[in-house]
Amino acid sequence: MKKYIPLLVITCLTFFSCESDKSINLTKMQGFPEDVMGCTCYFSENEADFKAQKFIYVDSYERNPAYISIDNKLVPVDAENSDGSGYEVILDIDKEVQLGSELYHREGTITVVHESGAVVTQPIYGECGC
Repeated sequence: MKKYIPLLVITCLTFFSCESDKSINLTKMQGFPEDVMGCTCYFSENEADFKAQKFIYVDSYERNPAYISIDNKLVPVDAENSDGSGYEVILDIDKEVQLGSELYHREGTITVVHESGAVVTQPIYGECGC
């Protein structure tokens, strides 16, 4: 019996030290989701990705649903509230420049929070307009 106690202790320590992965893998989508038409906001991580139309966030000009890509899967989210998707998206715009009568260049950060407590923050570079 005594020889099983160390094995039991090691097993318990291993079990309780395991923690689920609390990371979010925010990935890039190529182009726009099918149901996003007309006026839109679309953001990439940087200028090069923007020019290549590799976006990390797209919405129908601040209307829902917005889209992010997690592990290369398109996830519809409510950009204004936490919703049933399990993700909350926070856009923080630091710089806005009007490029045309209905077109704005924006830079800032996107923060994605999962209900598990995982958080990722990345820079954004993009535009909103019609």
